[in-house]
Parts: sequence; structure tokens; C-alpha cells
Amino acid sequence: MKPTFHFPLLLATIVLLAGGDPAFAFQDAASGAQSTEPETEVISLTLTPAGEPVPALKYKLLPPGMNLTEGNAATFYYRAILAMPSNNDQSSQYPEMLQKWADIPIEQLPKDEIRAVLPHYHSALGELHTASTRRDCEWSLEIHQLEGPDVISFRLQELQPLRTLARVLQAKSRLQIADGQFDDAVRTMQIGYRLAQDVGKEPLLINGLVGMAISSIMNQALTDLIDTPGSPNMYWALTHIDRPLVDLQPALRYEMGIGFRVFPFLQDPETSERGAAQWAEVYANMFEDFNLLAPVSGSRSKGFPWQLSKRLGGMGMVMLVYPNAKKQLIERGYSPARVEAMPAGQVVAIHAKLAYEKISDEHAKWYGLPYWLAKDGMDRAQHELTQGSPLARTLHSGPAYPIAMLLLPAVNKAMAAHARFDRDLVGIQAVEAIRLHAAKHGALPESLGAITDAPIPPNPATGELFPYRVEAGKAILDLPPVNGANAKRYEIVIEKN
Repeated sequence: MKPTFHFPLLLATIVLLAGGDPAFAFQDAASGAQSTEPETEVISLTLTPAGEPVPALKYKLLPPGMNLTEGNAATFYYRAILAMPSNNDQSSQYPEMLQKWADIPIEQLPKDEIRAVLPHYHSALGELHTASTRRDCEWSLEIHQLEGPDVISFRLQELQPLRTLARVLQAKSRLQIADGQFDDAVRTMQIGYRLAQDVGKEPLLINGLVGMAISSIMNQALTDLIDTPGSPNMYWALTHIDRPLVDLQPALRYEMGIGFRVFPFLQDPETSERGAAQWAEVYANMFEDFNLLAPVSGSRSKGFPWQLSKRLGGMGMVMLVYPNAKKQLIERGYSPARVEAMPAGQVVAIHAKLAYEKISDEHAKWYGLPYWLAKDGMDRAQHELTQGSPLARTLHSGPAYPIAMLLLPAVNKAMAAHARFDRDLVGIQAVEAIRLHAAKHGALPESLGAITDAPIPPNPATGELFPYRVEAGKAILDLPPVNGANAKRYEIVIEKN
């Protein structure tokens, strides 16, 4: 196989000059997937009517605040990881077994298998329980001190074990549901939902996404509970769970400034006293960092003079952007004499900083709104970033364009994932409202608006009620796709007590 060279900025410049669109190669290569019509996950439920508990808030999906004690939950989460079974031939099969058990209907659960495995996680489960009773969770990762490629390459090795432990909690709660121990199952789910909330507290998008994934695992267990005859109604428990359970706002604020952390030269270009040679080194390093960060597979040729190539790539970027950067700074009110006196690299850096701030703010300003209000604005900001020829975008924004294309699409996708996450919680709440209505009126509601004792919030992704209809004695509750992905449909039959 011939060696391949991956110099994203140089490659992009060649593609730009050829009239193509790298798109950028970073994001498309990362997915490699073709867009398809969203599939609909169908969830069939046979529910027994259940009115609200007495007292109404008897059940909670997070440990009650009055039961929390002082201390840092993160310490006990790390202890839980250390207490997991050692990786031997037997225990290495547990994650696969846990996943398999999650997909088996409750009535078909291999109870003996689960009972045989859970004792191996006894100590870890004890540490998780202790963590769930602590008032605070401070991971102390010191991410704000990271700079350069370390911002992206920083490893969070604790996240995957915590996801595995969420599967253990799911298996334990499903076993308790199968045994009719509903109160115990809810207490187990409390630990899982608290784990999801605490994992999401570190202001990184990956933490938020893993927190939402853990909550989704608990949602599966909660749906199993609801679908089991004799189970309590969880409508009010869902109403009083923290919203948002996983708060992405701190992570969004951190991620929107990540361009300045990955490329620190953007932080102070106006006051920098670098000379021309130093600026050349800055762009050479930036060029190399892009190669480290861009999700493009392959390897460098050992025989290629890499130090020379990165310098040529950095110089090429400056030469390509400098004339337009100088023109735009003067149009912004910078003194022509001052601009002419600056090294070309400094002019391009100031221009890139201003462009990145503008691009970043055009995205970030929407993140404080509900998704259904923000989506169109985010789409417009993304369209503005990508409209026109790639060459024109690079000439107009300089290094800000590839930096933004490398970072911002992930933030927008995280917003969509969070909307799906909120939609799913409200969807389960709607199912419980239907069950509560059936308990009082003896029949399915003809419309969601007919449910008066348990109001259903609008779909967080659309701002409207979920589509709902009754066909031949079956209720159909649709959870539309968010951003073209992950539609769900509940098909509900009410079984008489």
C-alpha cells in the first residue's frame, strides 16, 4: 500500500483552488455515512391503569434532597470503578451479557444468570449508592488549564466503566421489576439517574452526551416498570425530576471558546510582540495541530520532510489570506499604517480572531433558547458558515473557517441530541398521563388535550404536543425525529385490571 499524506490545510487549499469543497474533509470523514430517512423505533406497551400514588410524590427518580449528606460523589464513583470485577475470562463477558439482558422482555429475563453476576458488582453498587447520597460532585479535571491539542486529546477513561455500571443498575432494577419489587426498582433507578446527572456536570460535551446515554439506559428500565402489571404511576415522579437532568449550558460555553484554547495564538494577537519568524512558527504549529486533530485516517510518510511541509503549509495559509485580512482590518477601522507595519502572520491572526468570534457568537446566541425556538437560527448560522465557495470562505475568514468547521458542527449536534433526550423524558411522562387518565375514566383519552388531571408538556423539540390518535382501541403516541434522526412511536393498549 502506498503511503498517504494528510495535510488538511494544504489539501483543503488545493481542493479550494480546484473549485471543489472539502466540506471540510474533517467532518465528512468522521461520519462516512450517507443520509437516510429516519427510522421509527416502535415500543409496544400493554398497560394496566394506575392512578397517582398516595401521597402523590411517594416516588422520586432522584434521591431526595433531605437525604443528601456533605461530600464529593466523584470520589465514590472512582471507588466504584476500582471495585468492578477484575478483567478475567469470566468477567470480560459481563458487559456483553448486560447488554443482552437489556433487550430481553421482562417476562423472559434469565433471573438466575443475573443473580449469579450481580454479586460480582456488589462493592461497586455499594459505592454507587454512597455516591448518590452525596450533595456535591466535583470531578476536578482542571480542563480550563488545557491548551493546544491536549484540549481535544484529553482522555476521560472513567466514562466507559460508568456506562457499564449503568447497565448493571439497569439489570438490577429489571430483576427487581420482574420480582414485583417496584419500590426497590425505583430506588435503584434513582442511583442511575443521579449518576447520569453527575457525569454531565463536568463542562464537556462528551460528559453531557454520556450522562444522557446513562439516563436513556434508566429510561428503558423505567419503561419496563410502567409496562408491568401492578406498577405505580410515575407521572408525578417524572414531573419533579430535575429539568434539565443533564445541563449542557456549561459545556456549551466551554466548547464555544475551545478554538481559543486549541489555538492559543488567537487569544492575544493584537498585543503580541512576535516577529515574522515567530509568527511563521505559530502557523507551522497550527498546521501540524490540524493534522493531529482532524479525524482523517492514514499515516504520514516516514520519508517526507515533515518539518518542512508544515512550514510550507503555514506559509501558504498566510499568503492565501493576508491580502483580504489586511483589507478587512482597515475596513474595521484599524490604522492603515499600523496594519502595514504588522507582520503578515499577525494581521492574519487578528483577522482570524475577529472572524472566529463572529462565527462563534452567531451559533452561541441561540443556545440559551429552547431547541424548538433555536433550531432555525442554528441552521441559518450553519448555512452562513458554509454558503459560497470554500475558497471564498477561507479568504473571508482565514484560519477561523477551518477551526469553526472542525468544532462547531459537534456543538450543534449535541444540542439536537439534548432535545431528543428531553423529548424522550416528556414522552414517557405522556405515557403515564394516559395511564392515569385510563385509571380514572376507564378508557384511553381521545386526545392528549382531553387529559385534564395530568397536563402533558409540549415536545421540547417542537414546542407542540406530540401527535396522538386512537385506532381500534390502540393509542398511537408519536415522538417525531429531531434533526432528522431517532423517531419513536408508542403503541399503547390498556389492559383491564
